[in-house]
Amino acid sequence: IGPVIAQSLHAWFSEPHNGKIEIKEGVFHFKGKQIVDGMIKIDMNSLVNLDIDYELMNGVLENVIKSDAFFDVVNFPEAVFRIYSVKQVDRNIYFVAGDLRIREAEKCINFNTQMRVLGDTLTVVTESLKINRTNWGITAMSKDYLNSEDGYVVQDTINFSFVLKAIR
Repeated sequence: IGPVIAQSLHAWFSEPHNGKIEIKEGVFHFKGKQIVDGMIKIDMNSLVNLDIDYELMNGVLENVIKSDAFFDVVNFPEAVFRIYSVKQVDRNIYFVAGDLRIREAEKCINFNTQMRVLGDTLTVVTESLKINRTNWGITAMSKDYLNSEDGYVVQDTINFSFVLKAIR
């Protein structure tokens, strides 16, 4: 069994909004100092918006994002990322591939990240990962799946990044 996550910051951005979401837990398996696989659980209920100062409007946006039209956090309180491949491409830069499960859909994603192991502490800093929410069946208010009479459109692309510290 690998390290347990001690601290984490997981940020999201979808034009024009940004916020944060908590990583609930994670486990990594090592061969020597190299990660061979792992799993990260994301607490979808912890999603908050950070760019709207007006409390009522901020609450409306968060409720829409958490609703069954988007992430449906009542029925799917966690998203899960399962790492199945980690390849070193430079000194502390690694190419990570795995499956991201959001709601009932699971899709492969990959990205570069910086990883450092110092003693019993693993630090991971990702680049911005871009996903298209419609690939996970989240099509509400999408310009490509517009079913709304008022024509309100929400960006399909969501950018994520995270800083993670894990202790063995």
